[in-house]
Amino acid sequence: MSDAPYDQLETIFPHPESDSFAWLQLVDLIEAQDQTTPVGPTYTRLDGSVLAILNGHKRLPLAVLMNQLELYADVLLAWHTSSWNLGDLESRFMILRLIADLTPTDDARKPARFKRLAEQSWLRYKAWSELGDLDYAVSAQRQGAALLPPGHSDESSYLVSLAGYLHSRYGRDQDITTLNEAIHAQSRAASMAIKKNPGDTSTLHYLKGLFVIRYVRLKDVADLSRAIKSCKRLAQLTPDDDKTKPDHYNSLATILQTRYDCTSQLQDLEEAITSRRLAIELSPDDHPDKASRLSSLGSSLRISFERTKDVMRIDAAIAAQSRAVEITPDDKPLKASWINNLGNSLLRRFERFGRSEDITNAIAAHTRAVGSLPETHHDLPNFLGNLGTSLTSRYDRFRDLDDLEHAIAAHRRMIRVMSGEGPNLAVSWNSLGNSLMRRFECLGELMDIEDAISAHRRALDLTPDEHPKRRTFLEGLAAALIIRFERNKEPRDIDGAIALLRRCFEFTSSDNPTTSVPPFNSLGNALMRRFERTRNFQDIDEAVAMLRREIDAMPDNHISKPGRYTNLGHSLGRRAECSGALSDIDDAIWAHRRAIMTMPPGFPEDAAFLSNLGNALTHRFEHVGDQTDIEESISVLCRAIELTPHGHPSKPKRYYNLGAAYTQRFQRHQTQRDFDLATKSFLAVIQHPVVGATTVRFTSAQRYVHMHSVCPRFSSKEAVLAAHSHMMAVIPEVVWLGHSVSRRLQESSQLGKLVGDAVSTAIRSGLQFLAVEWLEAGRALIWSQVLSLRTPIDVLQEQHPGLAQSLRDVQQKLQRPAYDPEDPSSLNSDTTAGMLDLVTQAPADRHVQLVVEYERLLTQIRGHAGFADFQLPKRLPALLATMEAVQGPVILINVDVSRCDAFVILPQGEIVLVPLPQLTLKEADALLELWRNRLSVCIGRSRGMIQSRIDEGYKSAFTLMLRRLWTCIVFPILNALDLASFVIDDALPHITWCPTGPLASLPIHAAGIYDEPYGPRVFDFAVSSYIPSLASLSRCYDGSRELRSAPKMLVVTQPETPGQSPLPATGDEASRIVTALSHSDISSTVLDRERATVDAVERHIGRYSWVHLSCHGNQNTDDATQSAFALHDGPLTLAKLMGIVADDAEIAFLSACQTAVGDVRAPEESAHLAAGMLAAGFKGVVATMCSIVDDDAPIVVEAYYRELLALRAAKDVDRGETGAAYALHEAVGVLREQVGVQESARWVPFVHFGA
Repeated sequence: MSDAPYDQLETIFPHPESDSFAWLQLVDLIEAQDQTTPVGPTYTRLDGSVLAILNGHKRLPLAVLMNQLELYADVLLAWHTSSWNLGDLESRFMILRLIADLTPTDDARKPARFKRLAEQSWLRYKAWSELGDLDYAVSAQRQGAALLPPGHSDESSYLVSLAGYLHSRYGRDQDITTLNEAIHAQSRAASMAIKKNPGDTSTLHYLKGLFVIRYVRLKDVADLSRAIKSCKRLAQLTPDDDKTKPDHYNSLATILQTRYDCTSQLQDLEEAITSRRLAIELSPDDHPDKASRLSSLGSSLRISFERTKDVMRIDAAIAAQSRAVEITPDDKPLKASWINNLGNSLLRRFERFGRSEDITNAIAAHTRAVGSLPETHHDLPNFLGNLGTSLTSRYDRFRDLDDLEHAIAAHRRMIRVMSGEGPNLAVSWNSLGNSLMRRFECLGELMDIEDAISAHRRALDLTPDEHPKRRTFLEGLAAALIIRFERNKEPRDIDGAIALLRRCFEFTSSDNPTTSVPPFNSLGNALMRRFERTRNFQDIDEAVAMLRREIDAMPDNHISKPGRYTNLGHSLGRRAECSGALSDIDDAIWAHRRAIMTMPPGFPEDAAFLSNLGNALTHRFEHVGDQTDIEESISVLCRAIELTPHGHPSKPKRYYNLGAAYTQRFQRHQTQRDFDLATKSFLAVIQHPVVGATTVRFTSAQRYVHMHSVCPRFSSKEAVLAAHSHMMAVIPEVVWLGHSVSRRLQESSQLGKLVGDAVSTAIRSGLQFLAVEWLEAGRALIWSQVLSLRTPIDVLQEQHPGLAQSLRDVQQKLQRPAYDPEDPSSLNSDTTAGMLDLVTQAPADRHVQLVVEYERLLTQIRGHAGFADFQLPKRLPALLATMEAVQGPVILINVDVSRCDAFVILPQGEIVLVPLPQLTLKEADALLELWRNRLSVCIGRSRGMIQSRIDEGYKSAFTLMLRRLWTCIVFPILNALDLASFVIDDALPHITWCPTGPLASLPIHAAGIYDEPYGPRVFDFAVSSYIPSLASLSRCYDGSRELRSAPKMLVVTQPETPGQSPLPATGDEASRIVTALSHSDISSTVLDRERATVDAVERHIGRYSWVHLSCHGNQNTDDATQSAFALHDGPLTLAKLMGIVADDAEIAFLSACQTAVGDVRAPEESAHLAAGMLAAGFKGVVATMCSIVDDDAPIVVEAYYRELLALRAAKDVDRGETGAAYALHEAVGVLREQVGVQESARWVPFVHFGA
């Protein structure tokens, strides 16, 4: 016999002892081993005996040797079990491996020896968790199974063990091939076991579990189907009296429910319910899992109710879950889950039928569930979310704000305690967003809707595109955008909401109860809202069609159906307002009546439903004149107001609707009572304290003024004046800082005539001071907002440093370049990312959030003693006090359809009224048209491209315009002034013009008679400047008084701007500036050509007190905020100038075209580059009212700087002034002498703004 086996034994026993009779002793000792005898001594004796063999009789037959070693291995196992000596495992493994390796392949014992080796490897793996041991177990078991002859009675058990080892191996490396092999082995084992013994179901149970594990990994529904098949066979083969049969039914139900969640196949849900019922029926009352099975049955029944609308299902669900709670002791940890599930079912029944006891019980259940869990419990976030949802639902029914506050608190806590990210966290954010939306609708606090939008956006960010809940989150964000649109009227909000809702249609599935019906109602409402803005009939027609489809798809007794009827009626009413179709009005009234009639029993009257019905009846009265309509309208509108809580955001709108109804009845019957009731209703809107009702407040103020103005028989002068006072109080709300500058300019354009009318009314009442105060209050609102962000807060810093720091932080962020709404065409709405960019533009949303925070801080600051007027616009007395520093009169001109007047404000603060009887609004519009015709020759051209001569036709018209300006405006004003009193040291007096309306764009500084050789011209009598408002003039003079250090100058030139015509004279211009400065102590820096980039100029402007820009300029007629200087790499726009702060700046010369043109649609706002430089911090700015000749600029520039330096050197510049006005007057005179006074197109453009 070979010595090889003995050589291997020596590696196991390296220190043998001699004993020639060891083998016999080994056998005797093992046979004699008594089960009660301690293993230790026997093991010690055996160990020594076996070791002795190695030096003794080594020539035993191999079979005998293997048998003896197997016996020894068993003793080692027994000893390990007793003492847990890990060294015994190692020895036994080596012995068993030797045995398996030495056993011949044809030996029938070899499979069993591999199986024992696999078992020993598994024991080693359990002891040390070494992956190599687990791999050895798999390999040994695999070899053992492979050696079995076909049909062997033990093959099934071998395969079961192999599957177990493979399952453990998969748990370590997650290699799907390992799991697949385990399933294959277990499948074979199950098939063999059942053939051998139909009652043996253990293999099926394990096989089912492996299929579920693979489904979790691959999400292949086929694995669920295989698991279900295994479960069904398992349940079928298990006798009814077997205590495991309920477990099999319960497992089958769980897997069926999972497949339903994937496929939404109703049959799976029904089978799951049947299986759950069988599991419950077969479970004794004292079964530890009976409560769990009852609760799960209830959850399945609730889902079935949501899908089928079968009322019996939700009742059965609540019964099952109530029983689960009832039979579970309070100290059982899972009881909280059963209570939570019961609350969910009660909530669903409430949402369907609106029974108050259901929602009360649901909230009680959810509160109890939450209260029974520690803060770290993994179920707490889910329970908090359910509690928040229940509270929100009760708020929707009863409008108790406490419920909403508690709901928001629950949702916030849910997010705080939730770990990780993904769809579950997304649900939390979505729920929070929904609750915040409701609070905004209740309180009108803008921060709530901003936070709601952020929450909904966060939910979408956390949700994959293919996730089934994504549609819910898209609808949530769309709803928030619609609500914000109703508040702010930003088109991007409603357009974005519609884009989101259209995307929701892609998620519609008839198999999914939550997405089986497209969002007809939401999209219909959004389209109707957009129609209100655009009057696009395609939108309203689609809206009506969508809402009709929504109603048709909804059961008659559904709790939400009344709301759908009122939405349809609202849309029909809106369409009727534009189309005049009486059928639409009738259908709208029918829909509103239907909404009221279908309210579930026990529900309170809905103020919104009544208000909508009243509006529709008022509209029909306008068309038909049926007195019963207007009487019913007034009745239901009064009732709607009674039902609306004080402070509710909808109350102003409902007062407005009532005022409109009274107005209609007044127009029919002309009674004092109806007039008083109508105006009283509008006044209630104006005086309502709700924040955010700007649109309806403004509209009400307009109607209030109109009624008092056009119906003097029913009003009085005092009432008319009070009406205008209310209007002026609302105006600042219209131009809201949170809007883009473009939007604010658009809103401002509707204010000019209203302000002019109010000022004229105050004049007629002899209240000149009030007239000037109103005139100032209606001017330069946007610049006032910009400047308020830069007001020093030193006093606040001293008394409330924390608030001061918070305010400073927000102000600095708001002073950055104003955002501009992104062009929707530039965004790809075909992709989800592009669509979200379209609807939630980050810069715009951040700007609004900053403004909301800014306003909150201001409210908080103004609540402190001594800060009631903090950062409010200066009152007129304070502004008049500033006028003492002005060396000449400031002239404000009001243009109104009823009269035109000038206010001359003298340095001592006196106000002199100068009527302008020859000037009318029509005349002013005609003069503006002449000027615009003059500009049309040059407008759109750049410096250097203007014709050096204008044809005689234009020149004649231009001359006529300047004559009319003199005759109608300037001469009456100068005639009323004692100009001689303003002359100091033979210098001409300085007049600062502040015109309004059409006059704001006209060259009043050039008014005169030019078709007569010695006709009077304004420049012969005074030096002229312009100013956007008294407040901006005050700031210029206040700043100039603080400046007198040697200035530094920045010169920017662009002789060859890419994409623009060349400006060769800019080089000459720069040279003349440098020459002029060479004899002064003023240092200069020149940025020219490629060095004059937008970024470089933005960075440098704030570092220099004097700035000279010599380049192309352009006034954007479509969007004034995009008016710009053309620099080397792009435009430096007015919008960007608004973000520049240059507190130490003094003088700017804008040697470019159209830098003081402005927006003719909003003339009071002075939306031009010159005003932008004033806002940036410059105290005096030279600009141009139209295009200029390139060769003229160096002449004016050289003369300007020489005169300015001379004035300063002679100390002829008064404290508070810059000298720029007198220097420009002199420079333009030089140009006029060279080109001739008749060439007005060349010298008229140059103007001065500020001090």
